[in-house]
Amino acid sequence: MKLSVSKYGYITTRIRGMKASLIDEGGYSILLGCPDLEGLLSFLKTTPYGEDLSEIQPGAVRALSLEGAFLRNFFKTLSKIAEKASSDVASLILGYLKKFEAENLKVALRALKGGIDYEEALKYIVPIPRGLSAETYRDLLGVARDVESFVQFLEKTEYGALLASSMKGYLEKKNLIPLERALDFHVYGSLWAIMERLDRRDRVIAKKLIGAELEIRNIKILLRGKILRLDPSEVREYLYPVFLALTPENVDLALKAQDVEGAIRALMVQPYRDMLTKVLMEYEQRGSLASTDLEGDRLLVKMCRRILRVYPSPFHVGIILSYIILKWFEVRNLRAIVYGKEDGLSPESIERLLVY
Repeated sequence: MKLSVSKYGYITTRIRGMKASLIDEGGYSILLGCPDLEGLLSFLKTTPYGEDLSEIQPGAVRALSLEGAFLRNFFKTLSKIAEKASSDVASLILGYLKKFEAENLKVALRALKGGIDYEEALKYIVPIPRGLSAETYRDLLGVARDVESFVQFLEKTEYGALLASSMKGYLEKKNLIPLERALDFHVYGSLWAIMERLDRRDRVIAKKLIGAELEIRNIKILLRGKILRLDPSEVREYLYPVFLALTPENVDLALKAQDVEGAIRALMVQPYRDMLTKVLMEYEQRGSLASTDLEGDRLLVKMCRRILRVYPSPFHVGIILSYIILKWFEVRNLRAIVYGKEDGLSPESIERLLVY
């Protein structure tokens, strides 16, 4: 216990203060009630996002510029936590950040495949701390002629070899899925390896949260594959091989199911039963799986809060991971609000997209 106290005593005190600054239901009500993005910006300048939002120039208040500020704040927050954390926990946080670098690389790849001007593509890339810099993305996109040359220019980065090995699949399928899959598997594989090096209790807690995120991702991929009538062997290629609550038998039954309903029922184990019950009801009523993303996100938020009840001691990695995940969903909510406002959606329509 003494080791845990010395390892987490300071950082968890900081996290508690930061968690108190997360936007609550009342804050979201204010944001939803703002008539425009300028009013929303005025309120958010009184929150921890204020410093990053101050960089937005007058007349440039757009959903995209606000989103960039939210992401910069999120990345800086994680970086600051990592600076104060023990080396193993810092590695976990920085490994988690790599998920967002993978997303930046996907944006670059999609822009090149779609023939989008690199200046336009750069608007959608927010570099992570200690990752590829904004200048690197600008240089790479400025000289790359196509996907193949972009991958070649990444040769000396940690992503070069894995993307090069997936180029054959890209050229055969003529889509980016093999390259995007390689990025996802690299990031999650590295993250899982970091978790394996944690102390026993921290390892168990980290796997509960990040493992649930991965299993929810697999559920989404599996159900989308089923509704698109993809071959089970093809769907299996994109499932990350993690089995915590789900078993290989659950996944096999879902893949072999004759229809979407059968696949959903095959996956109905705890903690996914309630989530999938709602998804099944929507599918039976509307023929849609649109609620899968939202219900999966809501379940992950519940699990973040539940982990603190299961492990009431403040001296474990769950305090940090649960805050990081909740902070990410705050960013996700803010993105939904600003884009919803920009698109003229009603407050009620936007509120249905929020997760808290």
